[in-house]
Amino acid sequence: TWTDGDLTLSAGSRFYHPGMTIATGEVMTCNNTSKVYCAGTWTFDGTYTAGTCETVFRGDSTLTGTTAPTFSKVSVRLGTTVTQNIDISFGGTWYNLGTWTSSSKKVTATASHNVVGKGSNNFYDLTISAGTMTLTSLTTADASLYVQGTLRIDGVLACGGPNCVTVDGTWDNNNGAGGFTEGADPASTARGSRVVFGGTTVNMPDIDETFMD
Repeated sequence: TWTDGDLTLSAGSRFYHPGMTIATGEVMTCNNTSKVYCAGTWTFDGTYTAGTCETVFRGDSTLTGTTAPTFSKVSVRLGTTVTQNIDISFGGTWYNLGTWTSSSKKVTATASHNVVGKGSNNFYDLTISAGTMTLTSLTTADASLYVQGTLRIDGVLACGGPNCVTVDGTWDNNNGAGGFTEGADPASTARGSRVVFGGTTVNMPDIDETFMD
């Protein structure tokens, strides 16, 4: 924990921590080609701004605190579980080889980016506020994008491969027909990327929506 002065990582730097606290009133800024590596409990009571740098979760981690951090590129290494106990936003590539799980908190995608990797993305609320979220490399049964609460599309959700998204709560597409596009299932030209409504009280789309599978 530091409580006296802001912290700015210069271009190309590497910052490793086994858990840390950004205290109230303090600012941590990660710029350009620098990277932050986390493996522990990361408490956000101040401000975290990722600029264009990469945040890497290299060991089991928990995100907690009172403020919502802004990430750019997010990477989760193989075998790593990240537990999200605060709202977060991100604007770069989301590369997950592990497990991301959320406890009633929101993830907001703020710019065009790719979601790649064969990890499990278990979100509670997911908002695509701008740009296009493109799901790529989701070509195996264990790859998933799962939204327990509300999937809100203000930008575009573009799916590729056989698996797209499972929604247990509300599908809220505010961008009309252009807000959701499906790719092809490599195993069959007759099927598109799979969308599953899996909850017991699902709120289905309130506009015309076309699903191939």
